[in-house]
Amino acid sequence: MRKIKGVFIVLIIIWGMMALMVGGIRYQTTYAKTEIVKASSNDEQYTLFVYMIGEPDWPFGATHCRFDLMNDGKRIIKYTFDIHDDGANATENNFDITWEKENVTIIVSGSEQKNTFYKLSFDGAVERWQEKEQPLMESEMIEVTTCEHTDAEYPRMIMVSDILYYDCDEINIEPHDGSIDGMLVKVTEEVPVENNQSNFGVEYGYQFGNETGKVEVCIDNEWHVFKQYKQGTFKIVDEYLALYYRTGV
Repeated sequence: MRKIKGVFIVLIIIWGMMALMVGGIRYQTTYAKTEIVKASSNDEQYTLFVYMIGEPDWPFGATHCRFDLMNDGKRIIKYTFDIHDDGANATENNFDITWEKENVTIIVSGSEQKNTFYKLSFDGAVERWQEKEQPLMESEMIEVTTCEHTDAEYPRMIMVSDILYYDCDEINIEPHDGSIDGMLVKVTEEVPVENNQSNFGVEYGYQFGNETGKVEVCIDNEWHVFKQYKQGTFKIVDEYLALYYRTGV
């Protein structure tokens, strides 16, 4: 009888250990939170955390993630989303983060998905959209015109918050407080297609203008006014860029 009782106790212990092991594996694969990115706004008032939740669906499924946007330690946005990247773990390379005055924009990339844009506003609102990849219709092509202020094929341009701006040959001579809303850190020889990118150089600070649709860039200690791009303002000859900007503003 004692022997049977001892065997029963051993079986209960083994069962308990197996249950704990299975539970631990399930937690790790389904619920565990792994920090991938931690980024703060320029004034350090807001902090964005990007977590991977659990592990990617086996074998080549979605990777489950979450945004937590914090304001002075208080969470104002909790937003879950998936990345389709051939079953790979999320890394910081999946995210391109841009801070603005009233929101943070994150571009999420994956090998099996279009680039997905998320705009997390500091008032708690969330917007989501995807990069357009539909075929270009001939009727939607941008007409070839000449930039009003230069004979160059492309004027000086920047991209900020997924909006293209061009130099309109105007300088704001009013005093500025010296602060900046962002910095141009990428460069291209043609039309900018990434946030904080220009086609004339890097390490230029910018401020959002007092008027809607304008950004002011500090170049050689002068604040040059850039206007929001509108369809037909200047010549675009590349088909991809025509597709990207054909809708105008």
